[in-house]
Amino acid sequence: MSAKHSDLSNPKYGYDMVVATTQTSVNATMMEWLSRYKGKPFTQAYIYDPSANNGQGGPSPTDYEELKARLGFDPFAVPANTPMTDPRMVKLQEQKFMFAFSTELGLPDFPPEKIPSVIVFNKEGSYVTYNMVTKSFKIIVMQPGLYGPATWVNLSQKDAPEPWVFSFTIDLDLRTDNIDNHFNKLPPETQNEIKNLGKDMFSVQQLFLDLNAAGLSDKVNISGLDKSSTAYVFLIQVFMNTYMAQISKEGGIMLGYSVVSKEPFPQQASLIPTDMNFMISSYKEQDGKPSPEHSAYTLNYLIMSQNRPMHAPVQFTWNWVDQDKVSQHAGVMAVNRTAFVDFLRNLLSPGLKTIARRPTTYFHINCIEGNIRWGYENEDTTQWYNVVNAGGAHVLTYTYNNRAYSDDSTYCGIYGTWGNFEAKYNVQSDVYLEGTVIRIVTTATMWMHLNVMGGVTEGNFARKTSTTSYTIGTDAYGRITVKCSGPVITDQSENVDPSWWTKFLTLGAINDMVDTVRNSVKGWLDSFLTADAARIGYMLNSSSGWTFPGSKTFTFMEAQFSGSQDLVTNVMYVSPKTSREVIAQMLALVKKEPELLLKKADSLERVLADKIPALARQMAEMENNEG
Repeated sequence: MSAKHSDLSNPKYGYDMVVATTQTSVNATMMEWLSRYKGKPFTQAYIYDPSANNGQGGPSPTDYEELKARLGFDPFAVPANTPMTDPRMVKLQEQKFMFAFSTELGLPDFPPEKIPSVIVFNKEGSYVTYNMVTKSFKIIVMQPGLYGPATWVNLSQKDAPEPWVFSFTIDLDLRTDNIDNHFNKLPPETQNEIKNLGKDMFSVQQLFLDLNAAGLSDKVNISGLDKSSTAYVFLIQVFMNTYMAQISKEGGIMLGYSVVSKEPFPQQASLIPTDMNFMISSYKEQDGKPSPEHSAYTLNYLIMSQNRPMHAPVQFTWNWVDQDKVSQHAGVMAVNRTAFVDFLRNLLSPGLKTIARRPTTYFHINCIEGNIRWGYENEDTTQWYNVVNAGGAHVLTYTYNNRAYSDDSTYCGIYGTWGNFEAKYNVQSDVYLEGTVIRIVTTATMWMHLNVMGGVTEGNFARKTSTTSYTIGTDAYGRITVKCSGPVITDQSENVDPSWWTKFLTLGAINDMVDTVRNSVKGWLDSFLTADAARIGYMLNSSSGWTFPGSKTFTFMEAQFSGSQDLVTNVMYVSPKTSREVIAQMLALVKKEPELLLKKADSLERVLADKIPALARQMAEMENNEG
């Protein structure tokens, strides 16, 4: 995966997250969506208005349904070349009708090879080519005669040998602080529709709306038509010079396309976008030059969170998707190392109180009888991992130290007896991000010092290191899942042997005391290191664990850390059509041959198994939306 080179924490980038989708995947998904799109036809009619064009007279838009009501018929039903003496034509002239067009969004009924790619990422930067095709397109014109009667023109795309294609050059730079881009020239309400930071922000529906924002383009061509053809002439006159000029000036959305829901991301999303911009990245060959093949060029969503300012677009030095992997996934979602490490720090730090303990000691001596006890108390102060900013796999570190001391003395006849007992407790915990693994290494040490009338016994009564590896994956909802391996606990405790003097003074009782302390402390460390590994695994897998945004649009797979410790996962667009087909097939198989399904369960492709929950969820949502 080329995204293994992702280095978003590099100061020249600094984006909190990047979603990179290939031209191939965007087009395939958008074509599928357009093939199923069911919108209402959009019709715009124009009548002559003497006050239009600064009082010079010209076309003025009028409500088509009201026009039809006044006429008593549908002008689009009037055949071409109908004579001006026809009663319908008389009524049209009475209404000062000039022209109208009617179109329906979707894919035209033409062979696939004649339908161009909807969007083309043919160069780096913020500009893309948008080829607008429509399911239907009709034009009617009352064409004045120069020396004779007017002519009734009625043209339809379905009668043409090829679809009518409008090619726009779209500027997708959405920075609000760039006064030179197209975005800042749009009305605030249109800007809000384009920069949708809700659950649908990554959807092709939202991207389609962005492409249809008229003010983002200042260049459009009609391709595939002879410039001398009647259709071309009237498309320029009616659609381009009249409708497009008007809506571009107003900064609206073309052809009445409805806005996409702005429902916010659910709170369980671990990174919620607060600003977004687009940038196109080329696919770079081994020599570093852009490839002439555009299939692996990517549309990059540059994301900032927590209201941090958006960084200027800077071209990445790596490819997001390998050319030979274009057919395997739609793209990648990469999270800045800093953002993910901050998340881990906030998630893991509260659990440090389970290993941050204050030791307690008790020492009493009575002639030759000595008595010691030890224990620990919970640490009340908040404990936090510290971020390691040196680069590399080591990302978090934590150190804790505490001590306890007690002493006693007494006279036994004319002889004084004395002694003391000290305990020092230390914890060192470090977090590493390596490949597909979160590795946590925790060492806990209990050093003790026992002095009985000058006979000293001291050392690491217990020192244990726990190494636990959590292999990461993703489920279809974008949640990080982990598989815990370990803990592997190694014992570096010292074999502390009381001195002969201490043994002599205590008549050998010190041996039992040291053994008791040593075994008790080692057992305690074993227990809480094992419990800590289980606790961390639960936290990483629970609802408080990491969840990528965008699960309404994508399914997720193959999570890993880049060489610079960015969190990266492959993404696939979720297809409602595929949802229905897969779920229907699964349900049919369950009803027909449940035992066969169980037998074959182990051989199902993992990617399919990962998709089923998201597909089922999306299908349910789709059914609810359709009533």
